[in-house]
Amino acid sequence: MDIEQYLRWLQDVRRYQPSTVSRRLSVVVGFYRVCVIDQILPYSPADYVRRPTVPAESPTLGHLQFEALIIAARLSANPNDYALVALLGLLGLRIFEACGASISDLGEEHGHRVLRVHGKGGRVVLVPLPPAVARAIDRAVDGRSNGPILRNTLGARMDELQVRGYLSELGAVGAPWAGTYRAAILGIAVAVGLLAIAIEPVSLLAAGALGAAAALAAVSGTVRCTPGCSLPPTAAATPADIIHASASIAALTLVACAMLVLARTGADPLARACRYALVLVIALGTPVGAGIVLVGTGVFTGVLERAMMAVAIAWQVGVSAMAVHLQPPQLAEDPASPTTEQHHSPPQPDPGTIDV
Repeated sequence: MDIEQYLRWLQDVRRYQPSTVSRRLSVVVGFYRVCVIDQILPYSPADYVRRPTVPAESPTLGHLQFEALIIAARLSANPNDYALVALLGLLGLRIFEACGASISDLGEEHGHRVLRVHGKGGRVVLVPLPPAVARAIDRAVDGRSNGPILRNTLGARMDELQVRGYLSELGAVGAPWAGTYRAAILGIAVAVGLLAIAIEPVSLLAAGALGAAAALAAVSGTVRCTPGCSLPPTAAATPADIIHASASIAALTLVACAMLVLARTGADPLARACRYALVLVIALGTPVGAGIVLVGTGVFTGVLERAMMAVAIAWQVGVSAMAVHLQPPQLAEDPASPTTEQHHSPPQPDPGTIDV
């Protein structure tokens, strides 16, 4: 067994955190140590394997931080926010366990309310519900008899990727929404290409930028990133991650350039819409770029990225509606052109001439 390759597989393919890699490697080291003690092997091949560095500081929230978080969630107008924080912080569930919980998993055992939790490896356990968690769940359920406990704003089951992460993670390898995500991105690419054709009479430069953006969007929808869509410098990235992210960023940048060109050269309603959209894209894109460099994946970058994508799509729809009514500039009439009709007035008779 090549332990070094196993270590690289855990880090580069499965994208596990250093603490998880170190814990799993400890199992392998312990197994070989027992083999040496029982004289099955002369030495342990795991003795000199370098383990990943695990930070000494815990990434978990402190007591005061969690107290502020749960107070804010309790005051939120959406009851699913409080239920999510209660399930994660008070009950200790993983994010996929909380999002996967259904109303049918609620029950009662020996006079106590319990929740059937589907954990890793298909393991099912019954977890007692403290009163605070039970009240939060009741608010989120709101009298429903079936369906998920946690719902998004559309009334569907809340997904882990709706809680955190990049928008691109919906199309990652193995993601449940990968097919829908790819179809949507390719559809957007086709729509941007058609918009480039429609906008060509107004601005050839903006049409070229939109055409290039359509091609890059098609690349982004075709090349799928790995789970987590890791980006440097906060995490190690695969070539697919870099290609996907580069194509997405370049496509959105070209769309912003098309907004700038049309804002300067377009007609008044079109130019005004482009100016507003450009201001919003810059205002949202700047903190997204800073968040990717400084923070990485998380709620901050995920929410801002979705808002920026919504602005770009809304601009595309609005400009497409305006482009239907846009007419190309009329050509100036050329008197020498054979297609130009020459109108000659009939000769007027000379007043001094008398017809006989």
